[in-house]
Amino acid sequence: MNPLPSAEALQRFGGNALTEVLLAWLQLPATELTPGSEPATLREPALLITVTWHGDTLSGAVQLVVPDAFANHAAQMLLGSDGAAPTDAIRRDLCGELTNLVAGRVAADLRSAGHRGTLGTPTVTPVSLPFADDAHSPGPSLSVWCCQGFPIGLHVRCQPSPA
Repeated sequence: MNPLPSAEALQRFGGNALTEVLLAWLQLPATELTPGSEPATLREPALLITVTWHGDTLSGAVQLVVPDAFANHAAQMLLGSDGAAPTDAIRRDLCGELTNLVAGRVAADLRSAGHRGTLGTPTVTPVSLPFADDAHSPGPSLSVWCCQGFPIGLHVRCQPSPA
């Protein structure tokens, strides 16, 4: 049986995936912020997007926390802007697909480490930041990335699958 990837390896998989997807999909670079340097906009309304991973040896999830302002910006970049704000449905679909692309790259890294599995369907939940609900709180392994001045939270977690 292959060992469980470390938290550092999972964050590296996630960070590499996030930067690749943002650059390829939106032509936007992202950089990881140091702890404590998160911009104030991390406290604005946001979307929590989760894509689960289920395998024989591991299960877990990739989560992104995307401020509403970034979701609007990304939708306008991809779809063009006629002056109208994107609908909630468009923003949710876009953020779900963004997270699915990141999760797919993380899954590829997990497969190369000997852990096969399948991805679930993205779930998108509106949240207020900072997290008030401990059930959704990413905890200390949350990394925060800056893209076009917007903070994007990333959390990759996994645990051994039940036998």
